[in-house]
Amino acid sequence: MAAKKNIVILGAGNAGIETAQGLSKALDPNEWSIKLVSDRPFHLHYLALLRTVVTEDGGFAEKAINPLDRVFQPGRPGEVVVGNATSVQDGVVNLEDGRQLLYDYLVVATGTTWAGPLAFPKSVEAKNKWIADWRVKFRVANDIVILGAGAVGIELAGELKHYYPNKNVT
Repeated sequence: MAAKKNIVILGAGNAGIETAQGLSKALDPNEWSIKLVSDRPFHLHYLALLRTVVTEDGGFAEKAINPLDRVFQPGRPGEVVVGNATSVQDGVVNLEDGRQLLYDYLVVATGTTWAGPLAFPKSVEAKNKWIADWRVKFRVANDIVILGAGAVGIELAGELKHYYPNKNVT
């Protein structure tokens, strides 16, 4: 039997997870290995996180922050690797902790980074404190300035005005 072909997917945002799940459903587990690399052990649904950092209302933290152990179905190819990719060479992804992942196919879906309330920490332990700290900041602020009027900026402004209608949100 020929060796399995390896697919490494860098990034476990929406694009990385959708790619990993689609490939896992379509490919023969006897012929393929899929590794989904993420720098955190959980997935963040950013639009839902905006309400999470503003209020406890609706229990959105449980809906917007999902463990990555649910990405792959049992018996299908797929493994989550928590680590930071530091470099990519021909056929090898090097991780910060010294591990190396061999690949035949590489998918780069590293997404973007956010500043402010969506710059979530990497650890499970730190995320709850992060959320609580931002809720306090918003609760005690009288004036809030949001830079950017894309989907994230508009959604954050809407959440703030909904829960704090008397605050100045610009």
